[in-house]
Amino acid sequence: VFNALHGGIGENGEIQSWMDENRIKYTGSGSLASALCMDKEKSKILVKENNIETPSWQLITNIKDDIIIDLPFVVKPNEQGSTVGLSVVKKQKEITSAIKMAFKYGKNILIEEYIQGPELTVPIVGNEVYPIVEIQPSHLLYDYYCKYTPGMTKYICPANLDTHIEKKIYNNAKLLFDKFNCSVYGRLDFILDTKASVPYFLEMN
Repeated sequence: VFNALHGGIGENGEIQSWMDENRIKYTGSGSLASALCMDKEKSKILVKENNIETPSWQLITNIKDDIIIDLPFVVKPNEQGSTVGLSVVKKQKEITSAIKMAFKYGKNILIEEYIQGPELTVPIVGNEVYPIVEIQPSHLLYDYYCKYTPGMTKYICPANLDTHIEKKIYNNAKLLFDKFNCSVYGRLDFILDTKASVPYFLEMN
């Protein structure tokens, strides 16, 4: 099976487990790596353990949990993709509605530090890290509409980055691809804090 499924049970290890149990060969990462990549908090813990920057975060399991991350911040389901259920919260009055929406798409949600800067994505095929792509959405947020509507986003490849930032992203991408035990192909998302010239890991696809 050439597995080109993105998100949901196609990417979170469930399909991979089913194919393993039925002795079906397939492309892409195995069930354990896939499950780890889909779990944003577990992914970020592994990233921090390897001394790679990722936005500060807090896992919320109940709508009444106290939030310790300062505004502005990002609210998103812990095990979703494609910005489904994601909000950027800048004002106190926006918090409750953002949390309620995120809980529609999962049992746990992340409150994550908001980083201002361009989003970058890095493809890996085999052992080769491919050129970094800069994402320029028409909306302020690279939302579901911009991702899947033709013409709503510009993709600049290769991204126009300083050499030292480019090298750091390449090294981090390759290291994390191996640490996540991914195989065959994958894609890592980063966001660049342009003021500090620091690329922050967001997630592994």
